[in-house]
Amino acid sequence: MIFLPATSVYAQSVVIDSIVITGLNRTNKEIVLRDINIKPGDTLVEKKIEAVLVDNRLFLMNTGIYSQVKITYENAKTKPHAINVLIHIDESWHIYPVPYFEMVDRNFNVWARNYHFDLARINAGIKLYISNLTGNRDHLDGTFHLGFHDKAEASYWLPYMNRKQNLGIQFTGLWANSKEVAYATTPENEQLRWFLDTTIIFRKKFSATLSYQPRLFTKQKLKIEWQYYRINKSVLDKLQPDFFASPDGKMSYPVISYNITKDTRNIQPHPTKGYVFNFLIEKQGINNIRDALITLIDFRYFQRLSAKWTATQQLRHQNNWINKATDYFHNRALGDELNYIRGYEYYIIDGQQYALSKTSLQYMLFDNYWNLGKFMPIKSLRKPQVQLFLAFNFDMGYIPSAKNVPKTNFNDKLLKGGGIGLEIVAFYDKMLQIEYSMNEKYEKDIFLHLNLSF
Repeated sequence: MIFLPATSVYAQSVVIDSIVITGLNRTNKEIVLRDINIKPGDTLVEKKIEAVLVDNRLFLMNTGIYSQVKITYENAKTKPHAINVLIHIDESWHIYPVPYFEMVDRNFNVWARNYHFDLARINAGIKLYISNLTGNRDHLDGTFHLGFHDKAEASYWLPYMNRKQNLGIQFTGLWANSKEVAYATTPENEQLRWFLDTTIIFRKKFSATLSYQPRLFTKQKLKIEWQYYRINKSVLDKLQPDFFASPDGKMSYPVISYNITKDTRNIQPHPTKGYVFNFLIEKQGINNIRDALITLIDFRYFQRLSAKWTATQQLRHQNNWINKATDYFHNRALGDELNYIRGYEYYIIDGQQYALSKTSLQYMLFDNYWNLGKFMPIKSLRKPQVQLFLAFNFDMGYIPSAKNVPKTNFNDKLLKGGGIGLEIVAFYDKMLQIEYSMNEKYEKDIFLHLNLSF
């Protein structure tokens, strides 16, 4: 909530004399000033002061390192037609050592229907997330878990490493092995999987990313990555000889990618206005057994229709411009937890390119703060904002069949699905979606999707 004082500044426009920041214990003041788009000396139209302060509060909340931000203003005492902007920040708890559970299966419904909530198919471990490690909005996180998939992963991200605060860097490392692997897709778009009580597939990834963000809304990234995979030879000999392009079951290749994003969303986890545009071009392999040039374009637009209603539209397209036969492992399009057509969550649709449209009309049912009291041991998280949205959804997708790969029932046709859903948002960026969806085959079910942004 933004509280504006009863006394007003009578001029048509006012000048920001100063910005006063309170409540910081860990974060450097310069980081706060970098993440807003106002500064001392700026002139504001009087009737737009409230909107400007609301926007800047959301800019700070979108960083994910504050549990609450309040912005007010007062008339400057020594200068006419001038104001002081007052920012009070409650910093989030910055160390999260939490138990970590990850489903082996690609989404909740596949686990529930095909494997009857088998707890053995849950990888268990710990996730350590250190937010705002040095007070410069950097973060260090690591994940370690055991089960069907054993994984150790670590990442460090520093958004601003120079005086101009426009260059950042990130390093990531991954080590993982799996006792189960998907080795084929049936003509009915069912995924076939195989389990061994030993490692079936082993992978390593290491990457370094340089980011450039001269403005608040636009960011560019250049990433260099090395990937290594090794598959158990029994998969190639008995199940899928085309699992890898390499006949010895080993693949190692570099990946170079460039990404540009412009993001004007007001509330990144659940926006009500603004848009985000993302373009990615990625070269996989250089004079190597893996040879792909992939582009991805993603555009999402959010329009507030009234105080309660919001319309959203996503358009997404991916293409591999090197048109040659591919192995099974790299022939992926739609069907995982991130990219899917509503109503088709039980199916895998393979391909080297796809087009996806997701449309939603949302109505806010509830928006308030809950006091968890002593049930929440972390003081800064005791009064989370909780929001409930009713959503009416409609998706479309098209996935051409890949070269030299058998066509499935859902390739080369326009797929449509949708339904109604309830979206629950808490702690600003944690969301649970409960959706009743139907596809073109009139198959209906309740689907669960969970997004926890640690």
